[in-house]
Amino acid sequence: MTLARRVRDDRSVRPCDERFRCCDERVRAEILVQPSGWLMAAFDAELSMRFLILELVSAAVLVSAPAGESDLVAACSASIGETPQVMGLRFSEDQPDGALASLRLTNEASGGWMRVYFDAGSERAARSRAACLGAQIALLEEQLADDRRDARWDDVVFTTDAAYAPPRGDEVQNRWIIRTTADGSLDEGDEDLITTVIPHEQVHEYQKRVAPMGPRWFREGHASWVGFKVALQLAPDRAERVIAEREAAIADVSERLTLGRWGGLQVRPEAILRQLSPEDRARKLADPTFQPNGTFQFGPGDVISDEGNAIARYAASWRIFVDLETRHGADAVQSWANDLISIPARLTNEQVVDLARERFGEDLGPLLE
Repeated sequence: MTLARRVRDDRSVRPCDERFRCCDERVRAEILVQPSGWLMAAFDAELSMRFLILELVSAAVLVSAPAGESDLVAACSASIGETPQVMGLRFSEDQPDGALASLRLTNEASGGWMRVYFDAGSERAARSRAACLGAQIALLEEQLADDRRDARWDDVVFTTDAAYAPPRGDEVQNRWIIRTTADGSLDEGDEDLITTVIPHEQVHEYQKRVAPMGPRWFREGHASWVGFKVALQLAPDRAERVIAEREAAIADVSERLTLGRWGGLQVRPEAILRQLSPEDRARKLADPTFQPNGTFQFGPGDVISDEGNAIARYAASWRIFVDLETRHGADAVQSWANDLISIPARLTNEQVVDLARERFGEDLGPLLE
């Protein structure tokens, strides 16, 4: 039985995507790598920046979750123009930024919420996938053992505008962009983003709720572990394909992956400056420590780094979590992760290893060397 099939059949296994961590003295960043495409980045309020290289790869809808697997799959594969319903998540119309219409999606059980924005050309696609995106809140809360009330999750924007750049600011929630085709439809890369990438990114939003995020391998392994579990309930075939790619990546690598030292990426300053408003550009030039919030797009030439074996490192980090779960159970592993995430300071490899030794009687140190 392949790991992908085992994960699909056993909901206790929580598996997303390949990503790099970037760091200089002013910028902390991560990149999610797919085989080709564009890079999206987001600065959050803690000055961390997330990147995403995408693979080329009208009524209010009432959604409640968790729903049956067939309902979730249907919500994530409905024809454009349909507005699927799932039980437990409330949709309400609002327009907080004035430029785009939006739906506010609220999990009725916990109050957790997010927004889905859209322009006129992408409205049908946004309404067709809103249930899929909204249902992820309840699924993530369940997998993460997240007992917060009224938690804020990252937003998603559907747009036909290739030049769209979301607003930025300390009080602006990250917005992940789905660029629909000119006729407002979704291509395969869009569908992958909605079902396999966004769950992973929402785990990162959860991870940073207390303190800046810790070691790259821990953050990415945890986000992949949880994100894949959610993705397998939304789009099993897509998730199984990505899991199979991770398995293959591990099998193809013979050298040590040095997970404990994984990271070290830098974005060219001009790649950020060209996407800022004139006011923010002037402020950035005058004050290099200024970090505008929001999402950005970068091409491969905008990143300075040599990230060897990135896909294999994602896979190996994820496998650490999967293997711990096999030996100790999902609840024990998530409890360990939550206790680490709750430390009110930047997490270190030593803290992760020490708590694993205490909880599981295992030494993760050799896996990081």
